[in-house]
Amino acid sequence: MRGSGGLYRHQSNIIRVALVVGCMIGWFLPLVPIYFILGFVLDEKPKDLYENEEEETFWRTARNRPDVSAVDLKRRFRSIDRRIQSMESYMTSKRFKLDRDLRSLED
Repeated sequence: MRGSGGLYRHQSNIIRVALVVGCMIGWFLPLVPIYFILGFVLDEKPKDLYENEEEETFWRTARNRPDVSAVDLKRRFRSIDRRIQSMESYMTSKRFKLDRDLRSLED
């Protein structure tokens, strides 16, 4: 569930803004205790916030150090591009046709 993490953060920000606005218009006494009670009662974060450990590590790094994330993404895309180029060169080579013909003879 890739979208759930963003939705979770969005909802928590709305709650915080509502608390600040409510305190500014005079609802300080009922809102602050309710906010802290909800903080203890509600789950800290959804259980399915991240699909796996790798995704969690990526998003934690992206929030804390976006420059590292950009460099990591560039590295990943270069690696993917190299693999695609390698596959394209193999698929268009004579060796691919020869391997395909040999496999068809085995069947």
